[in-house]
Amino acid sequence: MSLLVFQSYRKVYSILPKPFRIKAILVITAIILNSFLELAGLAAIVPVISIMLEENAIQNSELLTWLYNFFGFKSDKPLIVFIAFALLGVIILKNIAGLLISKYNTQYIFSINKYLAVSIYEKLYSLGYSYFKSINSHEMIKDISSIPTYFSSGVVLPLLNLFNEVLVLALIIVGLIIYDIKIVFLLATVVIPFFLIFYSSAKERITKITEELIDLAPKVSRILYQSIFGYADTKITNTEKTFFKRYSTILDEQIQLRVKDTIYKLAPSKIIEISMFLGILSVLIYGVYFFDSRDQIITLIGIFAISAYRIMPSINRIMMALLSIKSQQISIEIIEKSYGITLPSELEEQNIDFNHSIEIKDIHFSYFEEGSTILNGISFTVLKGETIGIIGGSGSGKTTLMNILLRFLVQNSGEIIIDGTTIEPNHIKSWRDKIGYVPQELFIIEGTLEENIAFGISSNEIDSSLVNEVISKSSLSEVVKNLPLGVKTHIGENGSKLSGGQKQRLAIARALYSGAELLFFDEATSALDNETEQEVTEAINNLSNHNLTIIIIAHRYSTLKHCNKIVELKNGEVDNISTYEQLKKKII
Repeated sequence: MSLLVFQSYRKVYSILPKPFRIKAILVITAIILNSFLELAGLAAIVPVISIMLEENAIQNSELLTWLYNFFGFKSDKPLIVFIAFALLGVIILKNIAGLLISKYNTQYIFSINKYLAVSIYEKLYSLGYSYFKSINSHEMIKDISSIPTYFSSGVVLPLLNLFNEVLVLALIIVGLIIYDIKIVFLLATVVIPFFLIFYSSAKERITKITEELIDLAPKVSRILYQSIFGYADTKITNTEKTFFKRYSTILDEQIQLRVKDTIYKLAPSKIIEISMFLGILSVLIYGVYFFDSRDQIITLIGIFAISAYRIMPSINRIMMALLSIKSQQISIEIIEKSYGITLPSELEEQNIDFNHSIEIKDIHFSYFEEGSTILNGISFTVLKGETIGIIGGSGSGKTTLMNILLRFLVQNSGEIIIDGTTIEPNHIKSWRDKIGYVPQELFIIEGTLEENIAFGISSNEIDSSLVNEVISKSSLSEVVKNLPLGVKTHIGENGSKLSGGQKQRLAIARALYSGAELLFFDEATSALDNETEQEVTEAINNLSNHNLTIIIIAHRYSTLKHCNKIVELKNGEVDNISTYEQLKKKII
């Protein structure tokens, strides 16, 4: 038990950065202060009990005698009332101070939660395109949003509570030892066995329950996501009942686990209550046999009852803290794993100009050292203002090549040279400031058309004049006119209120809003019908009149009719470079 607590403290210390460690000293100081306030609140009750239960209590106490004489009381009753109100004042001040300390400690816990969530978010995001393509998104969301909460609330907070309650308990026990050490031994004999038996039997079960609940969370979101975003397919295949059944089954599992979790969390208070009653019974029996005065027995039971009033929740919280720390070890492991990810070192960003040409020079790429080659010696040049088409069959490497140009992937060998400068990692931000990307499936946020065009920009910072300008350039003007609130119209989840062609033109508008000089189209028209494809193709052609360089990946030849030249890829190599007319003759 002590080893678990020590290891948890050590791991938390290693995970938290220096500012949080320093702040932890202030938190611990506040906890110590709160502990002494708790003890003071209990100690203040003792004089009242003594006056009420003991004869000649005032005469037997120097403090009470001094108070009696100092305030000039004529009888015991006014002194009792005075001490009672003084006690009330102490209790009020103690609880106000306790609330302020709790507020401070809670802010500390939530600041840890925020720090870890943002830190893990940044670290996972730094792993790049390949990682994001391979990871389960629901697991990633769990690690970013849920695990920091489990760690801060299930490990750090219980560790602080444990420190606080152990300190309070120790101070109370010291007080009882001073009063009568035999009572402490008697209580330890009654209470500790209950505590140890329950903890040893429950800790592994609660840990298993917590792990299973954490594992179920992404499964629930996955089923909901699949059934909601796959609505049409679900309805067509008549499989909605399958999804309902899966969802219901997982919820049943969750209910069973949460019921067990709740029972285990309630059990300590019940067990401690029983043990405390046995303690009072033991004290009573002890008093009957070893005290001559009944008043002494009553006073002893009163003092013990007051101590038990504070000891019982302390032991309960200690047990709950230990169980929580034990059950949430998985969150420590996940965070330590995330902390093993090293953020890329900050590079001194350098500008890269694009005024003349892009030279793709002898590009080779494979995903693994021993893996099959995806690109093998790709070379060609793109001049500023040109519209270039890249075409090829499935597996020819065209999408991989685009991802290299977008810097989502990095070639194994070869160079991308912009106006004579080879692109390096410190050029990436400058390069991406100059490029725009129009994918086959545009990611659309649930918001207005304007917010989707100015993607990632706060609504109060959107440049309305620039929005109108890019709407015109991307042939969206007629679409906006037909929307009830124009650019302020909410376009639905995943753009449900827009057609496929409108979404593609929205993608163009978004790319232009970011100030792109070079536009990449990744099979942007492949999912469109012929008429809509023609509309989008014309919109792309109109862009060439705005001094934009355009690179289009396509599998339909008709999409490339306005290209200055077309690069044909085959088996990861450049098979031919031609004009659209030359390509058309070749096909015919």
